[in-house]
Amino acid sequence: MKILDLVNSIFGSKPKIPKKLADFRFPILTHKEFALLCAERNTGIVLDAKFKYALLDTATVFTKFSNLSDAVDTATKIVKKNPNVEAGIYDKNRQMVYLSDLEKEQFHRPDMEFEFKFNKQIDQTSDAGLVNFGLDICKRLLPEYIHFYNKHKWGDPNALETAINYCESYETSKFQTQLLQDHWDRVSEVTPDMDDFGDYDGSYALNAGCAVMALLSFLIDGNKESVKEISTYITDTIDFKLLEANPNLADNEIRTHPDMIREWQYQVELLSSFHEF
Repeated sequence: MKILDLVNSIFGSKPKIPKKLADFRFPILTHKEFALLCAERNTGIVLDAKFKYALLDTATVFTKFSNLSDAVDTATKIVKKNPNVEAGIYDKNRQMVYLSDLEKEQFHRPDMEFEFKFNKQIDQTSDAGLVNFGLDICKRLLPEYIHFYNKHKWGDPNALETAINYCESYETSKFQTQLLQDHWDRVSEVTPDMDDFGDYDGSYALNAGCAVMALLSFLIDGNKESVKEISTYITDTIDFKLLEANPNLADNEIRTHPDMIREWQYQVELLSSFHEF
């Protein structure tokens, strides 16, 4: 986003218009929160909450959101209603993740684009579809657990396989909460802790076990946050594998890596395919 190069040439030396994003009071955000900033499209002049020029660095120019979806929806509505305005969304590090103006809507980070699309798909997918989504990931992570078991002779792949098979009967069986909890307890017993084995294989097995437990949790209480956790367990596994192959990779290199982008695209498409369930 353009954040002001012309100032005194328009308004003279007073009042002064801040020239940089840093000139404004940026809100304190958590990693899940985002801030929206609007500017005049043709000049880049920052606007206040009433879409007037922000003439003072104390002006309120940021709107805080608890999630990316609400921020993007608001940015889209603002631009549609005010064609001369562009709206940018920033993360807690003051990095732009999304820009909307009259001509385009563009994510500046693939992980943020995935989060937005993924959450939209989650909301539109039935419980049966979400179970199938979780099963897909649990099955893809299971070989990681089996490899860990064969290497360290610890754990029980059968516990994960049995739990997955039970979850797979979603459409034909009426689940008993106690049986789901029993499966959860058994998988928990054979899921390694982070530092138990000191290698990447232990982390991969941990993610495999946690994914199965998250799927069981979803079937117990219906909380969709568990489905989101399942997604994270496989992307974390890809993250770890990339770092295992090249410990010097930076965060930006990981989130733009073809393997990570391929997984994000696959998950969004997979959820979309389950809308009929």
